[in-house]
Amino acid sequence: MRYAKVRLSVAVVICLGLPAGIHAAGVDHLQQTLETDKGVYFLGEQVHITYVLSNPTDSSVSIWIPGGYWLHLWVLDDGVPIIDLAEGLGIASFYKETLAPGEVRQVDRSWDMIEWDWINGVRIPVDPGVYEICACVNSTSGYPAPIQKPITIIPEPVVLMYLLAWALPCRRKRRILRFDR
Repeated sequence: MRYAKVRLSVAVVICLGLPAGIHAAGVDHLQQTLETDKGVYFLGEQVHITYVLSNPTDSSVSIWIPGGYWLHLWVLDDGVPIIDLAEGLGIASFYKETLAPGEVRQVDRSWDMIEWDWINGVRIPVDPGVYEICACVNSTSGYPAPIQKPITIIPEPVVLMYLLAWALPCRRKRRILRFDR
């Protein structure tokens, strides 16, 4: 009988989506920043990411986490996550993260430009292009809203030198042919 009551109360909490006060006062006043050490990287460089969540209010602010990690730092390629640099407890039950007045939480991560192939379960290097770093607090209220920062990955300088070395002689030959006519 006791187990039936526990299961019923868990079901009620899940159906109701936790307490009504999940969007507590101050949650939407949390400040967050997402920074990288630079905006353009050569292929193979480490991308250093810093996420800061701060509570500038005069009261404590609690965020209900539905299990797993309290912060997801995704790298997106055309809106599709290719890797998650998560932060948190990694537990499978609801818990609460509380920020005291003036408290600042900083998460520093590095990304080695390797993407996770979710289907085959292997790590593969990314291609040059534009990617988005997305920080998302995993809260039941949806606050604070996710933030994004674009980064650009370009080929290594050696590859650029080879391309220029190949392209310059081709251009000269075309000019010579044009003048011979």
